[in-house]
Amino acid sequence: QEMAEDWVVESVVGFLLSPLWTTPVMNFYEDNCVVFEDKEENKLEYTLIHKQYQDLVERTLEDFLGFCGCDGRSRVVWR
Repeated sequence: QEMAEDWVVESVVGFLLSPLWTTPVMNFYEDNCVVFEDKEENKLEYTLIHKQYQDLVERTLEDFLGFCGCDGRSRVVWR
């Protein structure tokens, strides 16, 4: 089973290094970085942006894993 999971791990690593991942993530950073200030106070707006980021990450990874034929029930043991 370990060899069967190796291709999933290798595919995800390759995906995380590809423009399919880096482009939307970097665009998100660039679009939202101006909102953040170097202060200890966390503004409500930060929470909203963080939620948008979580949604982007989940949607992007789910789309890729779906393309690979992995569904939400698939599990990979990370070592």
